[in-house]
Amino acid sequence: IDREPIDIFMVTYCRGPHGSITATQRAVQTVLRRTTTPFTLTIVDNGSEPDFVEELRQIARSDIRIRLVELPENIQCGPASNIALALARSEFIFYVCSNEGYIAKPGWERPAIGLMRDRPEVGLAGQLVSSPAFPDGAGYLQQDWARKLRALEFIRADPARPFAHVQGGMWCLRREAYLRHGGFSPELPQARMDVEYSCHLESHGWALADVPGFASVSSKTLPPLPA
Repeated sequence: IDREPIDIFMVTYCRGPHGSITATQRAVQTVLRRTTTPFTLTIVDNGSEPDFVEELRQIARSDIRIRLVELPENIQCGPASNIALALARSEFIFYVCSNEGYIAKPGWERPAIGLMRDRPEVGLAGQLVSSPAFPDGAGYLQQDWARKLRALEFIRADPARPFAHVQGGMWCLRREAYLRHGGFSPELPQARMDVEYSCHLESHGWALADVPGFASVSSKTLPPLPA
């Protein structure tokens, strides 16, 4: 009872072919129905179409646990996430994708909370993946976006070091890590933001971890989904 409700957030954007109110409603409803810890759900909208925003308003009015932040334009996922992080007050902050997020099991958040409490060295947890294109520091340095990494000197110091990152889609962040080292970089506001933030936290001594039951996959994730 003493603790703040956990913070969960989503970032939405729906214009043209991007985004879907059906997908967002599904993601929100699975969070509402299957989260067993008291929580606040913050939805940050990136200047979506008026009809989509009106639907979001109806969703927010339907449940007092939902907070809606309407932005006048699309500032992309990283900066929008930073707005939600600044509003958060709980020990741990969860992100769930508003397009593809789906909570299948009641109490989905409990393994992450337990892991973060048992392992105070972990700053960010979710599904750890290592890209075949950049499995180590040397691979990172060959990428055209490497110069934008805040942890560039950390990577250069040990190019043989294996690297993995907590893949975007669903993750849990220790708020203390955010308060100490900031949020997502404006230099990589969308693509590779998960890669950048993972190595940024590692460069400051935080560990990354896998959460049992969290799956954040894409067409490039190995092993592939059919496996």
